[in-house]
Amino acid sequence: MYVCSGVFGAEEQTIALLKIFHRYPVEKLDQHKLKEAELRLQVKSEKLWEEIDETEAQVRQVLQKGKEAKSQLEKISCANRIKTLAQKKSMKLRAVTKLKEKLQTVRILLKIKEYQADVQAAGVWEAMQKISPKQLEEMENDLIERKEKIWDRELKQALGVLPEELEDGMKLETEPDEWERRIIATWKEE
Repeated sequence: MYVCSGVFGAEEQTIALLKIFHRYPVEKLDQHKLKEAELRLQVKSEKLWEEIDETEAQVRQVLQKGKEAKSQLEKISCANRIKTLAQKKSMKLRAVTKLKEKLQTVRILLKIKEYQADVQAAGVWEAMQKISPKQLEEMENDLIERKEKIWDRELKQALGVLPEELEDGMKLETEPDEWERRIIATWKEE
C-alpha cells in the first residue's frame, strides 16, 4: 500500500545490518539471543495483527451503528470514528511493517552467524567493516529524508488534507467532509 515500504525496505535493512556490524561485532553476538529476539518480534507482530483485526471489527460495529443512526450529527460522528479507526489501523500496519523489517534483519544475522566462516572467507566481512560510521550516518540521514518526504505526501493524499487545513489545526465541524459523505452515502444506499 505504501510506496515507502517497497522502495526503502531493502535499503533500510542494509543500513540496519551495517549499523549492527559497527555497533556489535557479529563474532560477539550470541546465536541463542538472536533466536530469542526473533521469537519476541514474531510475538509482537502477531499481537499487532490481532489488534488490527479488533480495529476492523470496531469499524464494522460503527458502520452498523451509522446505518441505524437517526440524525445527521450521529452519522457524521460515526463516519468520523470510522476515519479515526482507519488511521489507527494504518499506523498499526506501519508498525507491523517495521517489525517485519527488524525480523528480517535478525534472520539475516542468524544466517550470517551460521555461515560466519564462509562470509569471512569470501571477504564480505572486511568490506562491511570498512564503511565508516560517518558514511553510514550520511546514508541513513539521506534515507530518512527521502522517506519523510514520501510519507508526508502519502499522508496528505490519504487524508485529503490541504496544507492550509493542516496549519489551521483541527476544528470541530458539523458538516461532513468528502470522506464522511461517501460513508454516509453508502448507508443511504443500503
